[in-house]
Amino acid sequence: MKRVKNIKVLLDKYLEGETSHTEELELRRFFATAKHLPEDMAAYKPLFAYFDKEAMTEKQPHSARRLYFRYTWSAIAASIFLFLSIAGYNGYSHQSKDYVIINGEKSTDVRLAKEQARKALAEVSFSQEDIADDLIPQDMKETVQ
Repeated sequence: MKRVKNIKVLLDKYLEGETSHTEELELRRFFATAKHLPEDMAAYKPLFAYFDKEAMTEKQPHSARRLYFRYTWSAIAASIFLFLSIAGYNGYSHQSKDYVIINGEKSTDVRLAKEQARKALAEVSFSQEDIADDLIPQDMKETVQ
């Protein structure tokens, strides 16, 4: 009976957030081992059972062998990714990036592009007389000549 009263006091402290670690362990042990609980305390048994279950799963460390394989495969995957990234970048960077479209066809021939550009510019270029006639006002033409 005295133990149940002590547990009730600890439970009140626990719910207020004022228990120490050893007091919490005592609560866990009590709820894990108690066969018959008073009705007002029976609702807390699943709560502490859950905490015990979680504590046990957290304490199970990974084996060294399992960690070794995890890190080894991670390193292999990272190496493959890095290799493919570099290979893909080099393959892409060596491709000719400069091109021109002439008559609807893609061409990378520099001489052909220059020739076509000169021809197009010759068709749209103006002579000095054309510029003088169109751009210089009539009263300024007399002073320029």
